Amino acid sequence: MDRNSTASFLNVELDDEELKRRKERWIRPKPRHTTGLLAQHAKLVTRASEGAVLQ
Repeated sequence: MDRNSTASFLNVELDDEELKRRKERWIRPKPRHTTGLLAQHAKLVTRASEGAVLQ
């Protein structure tokens, strides 16, 4: 594992089979907020890389 906090990256050396296995086993976590303003915000806001705008 190689970590560079100034360049904001984490490099982990895993082979393709391990990455595939982890991706297949990954389960999306349940939303922390299911009602109220935070839940509404989570449903409507775009990703930070897309500008985090409400749609």
